[in-house]
Amino acid sequence: MFVADTDEDPLLEQELIETLCKQVDGVLLCSPRLSNRVIERLRAQVPFVVVNRRLKGLTTVLMDVGQGAGVAVEHVAGLGHRRMALLTGPQSSWTSEEMLSAATLAARECDVELVVMGPNEPTEQGGLAAAQAVAASGVTAVLCYNDLVALGLIEGLRERGVDVPGDVSVIGVDDSLPGRLNRPKLTTITMPTAAAGRMAVDLLLAAVNAGDAGTPTLARLETHLVVRESTAAPAREGGRPVLTPT
Repeated sequence: MFVADTDEDPLLEQELIETLCKQVDGVLLCSPRLSNRVIERLRAQVPFVVVNRRLKGLTTVLMDVGQGAGVAVEHVAGLGHRRMALLTGPQSSWTSEEMLSAATLAARECDVELVVMGPNEPTEQGGLAAAQAVAASGVTAVLCYNDLVALGLIEGLRERGVDVPGDVSVIGVDDSLPGRLNRPKLTTITMPTAAAGRMAVDLLLAAVNAGDAGTPTLARLETHLVVRESTAAPAREGGRPVLTPT
């Protein structure tokens, strides 16, 4: 088994796939950044299975981050928040598009104003870079593209005197170890990555054994909101949210 990390670079992703296709019986793509046209061309060489990117005619395993994003919006609405931000991810990210669609719908149903900010780098630096805009926006809750962005945002808000969750509640995506160790512990959407990986490998092996002649399969796995310490009811003074950016 060959494992490669392209660091969100579609050109490097294409180069690696073209190289590996000559040495492997199948390829598993996780959240690819390549265009549909390039993927269609490459898949003619070996069987493909894709995780977290829906493509017509390809076997796909999706972790339902949209469902989790909707629950996250409902969670902050239930706490009393009425204006929240969504920090989106890279422009070509299927996950980011799913989160945006679901969060927009849930915000409308919950009577919450949604402020969309992005695209953002899917890293702690991306969260740090967004902190000033979040602090100045008047939102009292933020749903971030992933845990790394959320952790960077919390650090950036702290540097500006904005308390989490006292002034702003923050939610991530992934349920990664750093989020569980952070203070405050991060409320997050847990992603069934291990289950998705096992299922994707099983489907890829089946495709290889069938000579990629089988019917494409679409598998969708549920996500869940894990509530920890980074979300709380909004602080209020005279009936208005209190923010203290510097």
